[in-house]
Amino acid sequence: MARFPKKEDAILALINKMVAGYQTYPTEFPNGDPAALVVVREEYKSKKLGQVCKEAWAHLATESKDVALDALTVRMQAELEYRVVAMNTAGTSVPSNSVAAVL
Repeated sequence: MARFPKKEDAILALINKMVAGYQTYPTEFPNGDPAALVVVREEYKSKKLGQVCKEAWAHLATESKDVALDALTVRMQAELEYRVVAMNTAGTSVPSNSVAAVL
């Protein structure tokens, strides 16, 4: 006995065959409703496109966030290096060795 497909591409292939079969052989499938199948197929395709677009936006947002995080990290490290050097050269005594804080 045939099993109903579980993967999206296989389900979509099946609905396409069903619609084509219902439209080509209406006397063989008198109770078939190809119009209803087309409606739900198009709704699925619309939702799938929305998902793909949102995944793309999420990817772009993640890249943008990573760039901002890199800039933040560089600025923080520069600030920490400046503060360590500034503290080591403060006062009238001989400055101690400079330390570069690298995180």
